[in-house]
Amino acid sequence: MLRNGLFTRSFTLAKASGHYSDPDGIKTSVATVAEDVSYSGSALDGVGANTCGGGFNALASWPTVSTAAQAAGYEADSTVTFTGTFQGVPATRTATIVEANGGETLIADGPLDIGSVTQIDIQEQPGTDGTFTFGWTDLTPRTPDTAWMVVVRSGIGSITVQSETLDQDTITLQADGEHKAWVKRILDATEVDVTVYE
Repeated sequence: MLRNGLFTRSFTLAKASGHYSDPDGIKTSVATVAEDVSYSGSALDGVGANTCGGGFNALASWPTVSTAAQAAGYEADSTVTFTGTFQGVPATRTATIVEANGGETLIADGPLDIGSVTQIDIQEQPGTDGTFTFGWTDLTPRTPDTAWMVVVRSGIGSITVQSETLDQDTITLQADGEHKAWVKRILDATEVDVTVYE
């Protein structure tokens, strides 16, 4: 955040390091269950130990649930609820299953502090043929009322961001040069490294 007109820290999101998402960062794959079920403690065994790809635990991100393709393996409109914190305050976020046949990644309805998830609650599914995986996607400031200044200094590719007004835009980079933007959410980037100031 700005303090006396100066940024207090910066960090770099590397194009090759999976910093923008981590599909199994909360819990590795688990079979569906034909009853309501909860996972907590050591059962949250995600690759990266409940972190996002770069281990940026001072940031916030959106929890995700991915469903493997399986005919009639999931209960459409059932929910997956993540319990954790946002900006240090206890919070829950919910993702709703859409496809009964799976093959989708669903994003929860809000961000949580990366590394804060303590429990996942899943509503009853048709049986044990489906498979869930739980992780994170996209990055946002963890502190209230903060926007990031993102700077891309070189590379040919693109970065998709959401502005303070919640408009989404993809900045396409065609040649070397410095590009700056104030953003509230970074969704993805291709072939470029992004330096973030807050």
